[in-house]
Order: sequence, then C-alpha cells, then structure tokens
Amino acid sequence: RYGDLSRELLEKTNDSLTTLPSLDNDVVATKVKDSLKSNDVNVVECSDLERIESTRNVTKDAIANKNFSDAIVKCDELIGKILPSISLTKDQVYVIAASSPRSLAQTTVFIAAGNGILQGYATSSTTRQQGLVSLVDISPTILKFLGVAKPDVMSDTLLDWQKDGSSNEARQKFLVKINNQAITREGSLTPIMWSLVTLFSLTVLVSMIAFTRRDKFKKIARFLSLMTFTFPLVTYILQPISLSIQGPFKYVSSIVFVCLILSIFLTFIGNKYGYAKAILFFAAAYLFIQIIDIAFGGTLQFNTVFGNATI
Repeated sequence: RYGDLSRELLEKTNDSLTTLPSLDNDVVATKVKDSLKSNDVNVVECSDLERIESTRNVTKDAIANKNFSDAIVKCDELIGKILPSISLTKDQVYVIAASSPRSLAQTTVFIAAGNGILQGYATSSTTRQQGLVSLVDISPTILKFLGVAKPDVMSDTLLDWQKDGSSNEARQKFLVKINNQAITREGSLTPIMWSLVTLFSLTVLVSMIAFTRRDKFKKIARFLSLMTFTFPLVTYILQPISLSIQGPFKYVSSIVFVCLILSIFLTFIGNKYGYAKAILFFAAAYLFIQIIDIAFGGTLQFNTVFGNATI
C-alpha cells in the first residue's frame, strides 16, 4: 500500500559485481500504474541518477558524464511510460530535481503540468522570480490541490503559475540564462568577497596611518573608503552584463574598475561640496536604485553576490 523499494524494481543482470544497479523501467511503470488506481499521491524516483552521482568521485569524468546523460534519457523514458496513465485534466504532475549534480552547483529541473497549471512559468512568494521556485513551495501546493490542511510546521508559500505565450525555445533560452547567471555568481562569490575584505582591510590600515601621518594618507584613506562604500552597488549594476564577463578575474576587475570611476566622481563632488554631501548623494542614489529595482521585480539584485542567490 505504501510503496515499493524492493530489488524487484531493478534490472536483472549477471554482472552485478561490476555494474551499478539500474531501474527496470517496465517494472516501475507497471507498479506505478497499479498504484494510481488506489492512491491519490504517487512518488517515483529516478534513482539511477543518484547512484551514478554517488560514484562520481571514483569514476573518470568522461565515463561519469556519459553514465549521467544516459540515466537522464532513461528517466525521461520512464516518465513517458507513466504519463499515459495520468489524466492531466484531473491530476497534476511534477518533475523535480531536488539537488544539482555534485560536479557543478546550478539550478535544477522543475516541471509541472495538469489541472489548474497554466502553460508558462512557475514562481512563488519564496523566490518572487519568474521561472524559479523553491523546494519548500511544492508540498503545501500539493496539499492545497488535494484539499488537505497543511501542518503548522510547514510553510504556506504556494506555487503560482504565470501564463506565457512565448515559444518553448524562448522559454528554454530564458531558463538557461538564469542558470548561467547563477553559475557565474557562484564561481565569482569567493574572489569577490576576498577582494572586498582586502579592500576593507587596506582602508582600515591606511586610515590608522592617516591619524599620525601627513594629509596625503588621509586622502588615500578617504578614497579607499569610497571604493569600499560603492562596492555592493556596483555588483548590482553589473548584473545585466555578468554573462558577457567571462571568468571570476575579469568579473572582479570590472567591479574594481567601476568602483574606481565612481570613487573619482564622488571625490570630485566631495572636494567641491563637502564629503558629507557626497556620501549622502550616493546613499540617496543607492536607495533610489534599490527601490526602483524592487518595484520592477528585483532584477538587479537577482543572482548577485549581495543580492538573491538561486542556488
């Protein structure tokens, strides 16, 4: 009644000592079809993917990647065997990858179809981003569809469906772009944070020297402080072109260069109108940009080091 985790689900092989266990799609599909007759909720795991991932660290990359690709194809075939037994006018189907491959942290697959689900993009109050949902959004959504009250310990962040008439190819490109931005952010996170820590430490050091040394050290300390001050905002500003900046080194260099330009501009304003006004001017501009960005969906804060991460 509650499922099947037995070895009956696995393909029969005479080489079990050297071959990873693999699901028998025909057997699994048959058991799912039988389960659908008496159960409202059915969960099917493409466990071949997890078994291949668990051996990735002791398998050559080329072999592991091929095995993983083959397992994805096999999983797709299993879904194809099960779907004809499901009524998409009455039921809902979710295809979920709960975690990304160990070889590369990235966004994962989420597909939904069926009763009440519009063709387009999924979103939720957790992510507030078109095309992105969180794992914690799925269970309360399924319970609401079934008319079952959620437990108090479960969040009530429900999935939402945004109708979109664009082609499958256009939606695919959009989701690939989101994923690439997420990968770029993750790859640049460490060097960017180290750059900020270095800049901040240098600012403090020069500022301490400026207390006992000549005025030129005060000017350097002031300029470095402005560099540190502008750093977070620049990461937001550069978000739209982050994909065109290949590699963490170029990304960090671009951030430092833009911070340098902004700091020169603020130094000009400070020398002319006073540094208090220069800082207030930049803070007001910073706040204005953030508010406008939030009003239009938080795009600049999306997949940035100091903003929202999708991974």
